[in-house]
Amino acid sequence: MHPSGRIPLCLHRPRVHEERQDTAASSVGIFSFKRWGVGSLALLSLLTVACVLLLANWIGSHSTVVAVLLVVLLLWSAVIVTVKLTETMEPAKRRDPNVVGKAGRVVSEVTPLSPGVVRVGLETWSARSLESLAEGQQVTVLRKEGLFLWVGRRQTDAGTHNDHP
Repeated sequence: MHPSGRIPLCLHRPRVHEERQDTAASSVGIFSFKRWGVGSLALLSLLTVACVLLLANWIGSHSTVVAVLLVVLLLWSAVIVTVKLTETMEPAKRRDPNVVGKAGRVVSEVTPLSPGVVRVGLETWSARSLESLAEGQQVTVLRKEGLFLWVGRRQTDAGTHNDHP
């Protein structure tokens, strides 16, 4: 159990990193563009304009159809606002930046012509290699380029000690 009372998702990540993620999640304000997004803002703007036009039409005609449409649009707007205000904003999952040099295992074949998939610790990565690596083979991470890892065949201890009789 973690000192904060939470069960950590990954034991090798420092506690400071977890706290930074928590504060990032709580810093998204009610009127933040991150919370609302383009679609929600456009939809609410359209609903507001439609409500104003229907209200202006209803004031002049007192039509029941216009009144029903106005109520439906106002209720729909209230649903959107309620959902957006009560949703929980979670930060993006951060990958281990210190993955170079770590051991991993090939999940799907990696060849010089086509990338494959490797598992390093608890994370799954797209991988490239200058040599063909079969599924299940042990690898070492040589370098990281964006979301790709460059991997090579893992050197075994027995192979390195054979040079010295």
